[in-house]
Amino acid sequence: AGLRVQHVMPEPTAAALAYSLGEERAGPGIRHVLVYDFGGGTFDVSILLATPGAPLQVLAVEGDNFLGGDDLDWEIARRWDRAMRDEHHVSILDGAGLSKDGPYPLDAVKWTLKLAARETKERLAGSAPSRSITKPGLILRDDGASISPTWTLTRDELASIATPRISPTFEVVERALQAAHLEAADFHDVVVVGGSGISTGPSAPMNESLGVRSAVAMKGTGVGSRSWSM
Repeated sequence: AGLRVQHVMPEPTAAALAYSLGEERAGPGIRHVLVYDFGGGTFDVSILLATPGAPLQVLAVEGDNFLGGDDLDWEIARRWDRAMRDEHHVSILDGAGLSKDGPYPLDAVKWTLKLAARETKERLAGSAPSRSITKPGLILRDDGASISPTWTLTRDELASIATPRISPTFEVVERALQAAHLEAADFHDVVVVGGSGISTGPSAPMNESLGVRSAVAMKGTGVGSRSWSM
């Protein structure tokens, strides 16, 4: 297209930039912004300095390459698989009781379970107390019975899955704070990025860890983020 790349912007920085453009906020001209990025495969946190008329400055970056939304998805999938064992005497994850002559390869059925878990988790980002998903004719049992599983995930179940996985993220946040020589009280804004971060709603534990006092959904940025004022 004839475009010259001047700079590759990190995703957390892009989210904070979209946030600052998408929200008009009263307050000091210079703002400290914490970007909490709980994505699919990794967790990242960035601490930025936003100064009017100047590029965003990255003060610190920390992360955990082995923690992300995929961990939540697979735990949801394992819970649903245990329910399948109890109700239908089959296991999608290890193939027990499934016919190899089913409509889909066993690996595809396993991946369908995982994707259904992610989709249901992300649909809980709204206010509904639960979400369900049905997969007609997905499974053929080894006795010839066709199974169309319906899986349901409640907000309480998601919280019980997410809480022990969200807690370690605040250790990463603390490391970033130390690297930036800042304290929680120094922040003006927190931007939560990533489908897992938004759907699991870390605001309650974040309130305890960082002193977040109010939450407001991001508007008009198109980046799928959520922001908190501090």
